[in-house]
Amino acid sequence: MRDPHQIALIAAAHRDGIAVHELGDTWGIDAVRYSRAGRTVTVIDGAIHEDLSHQAELVCADKRACKARLEELGIPTPRSLSIDGASDVGERIARFVAGSPVGQRFVCKPVDGTNGEGVAMDLRSADAILAHAWTLSGPVLVEEQIHGDDLRLQAIGGVLVAACIREPAQVVGDGVRTLDALVEERATAVYAANPQNTLVLDAESLALIEEQGLALDSVVPAGTAVRLKRVANVGQGGRPVDVTDSVHPAYADWMERIAAGLGLSIFALDVICADPTAPPDASGARALEVNARPQWLHHTFSEGRRHDIAGAILASLLPA
Repeated sequence: MRDPHQIALIAAAHRDGIAVHELGDTWGIDAVRYSRAGRTVTVIDGAIHEDLSHQAELVCADKRACKARLEELGIPTPRSLSIDGASDVGERIARFVAGSPVGQRFVCKPVDGTNGEGVAMDLRSADAILAHAWTLSGPVLVEEQIHGDDLRLQAIGGVLVAACIREPAQVVGDGVRTLDALVEERATAVYAANPQNTLVLDAESLALIEEQGLALDSVVPAGTAVRLKRVANVGQGGRPVDVTDSVHPAYADWMERIAAGLGLSIFALDVICADPTAPPDASGARALEVNARPQWLHHTFSEGRRHDIAGAILASLLPA
């Protein structure tokens, strides 16, 4: 199956007079070579590898290393603990929790996870953190959960070009249909926007629905929003709302620092903040991770404003 990002790049290339050379028949993979004015770039599975160093990719792939590098660049991240299955892991988690404010909630996730997979939020005790950590393979990261908007920032050419708030998957009742029918409609829309994204109700979703006093066969009152996921991830059915024109300019400085410090050109940054229009220090903003080979298609169907990210990427890599 051809990657949807590749499909968008091909369409933008044809529109903008950029030559498209299909390599799939000979390479056996989803590879396309784009060329203009004597320059070429090859894109595999929709991912941009051009100018991406192996070192930068390794740092960004490991959430521990990425957090450390961000802190070195003066970009704050949540207080965290890395655990790797050592015999005293329970004691370490207990000490970490004891060092946090009373009532603090926590996030537990794999060090190398993507698309929100394996992420547990709203954990309230050392026992809950440990129980989830044991379900994960490999190193695990525990963080103090930051409350606020899930802000996604996209850079092209090392410059901030798009920003959106990602809201967790939800549906809104109409007073007629059951929750199950509303979820099915939303899942179809999620898949249509990007076939890589799926809205699937898992055990956590069902528990969250029950917390809201509902069941799948409940008729949801008109105007009532029902949250389906805790994680604000578009790949799991989240809703992107564009804030490019209102995000505080300090975030553009963050992106430039990351571009220079990690040697990145096309990348994304995930941030939690109370108010994206306010200065980061005033809103308690914390950076979570840098995506060196980001998915960006959500900016092309975000609510409020849509971006021609494919065209901007090709213009950056292959200037006329």
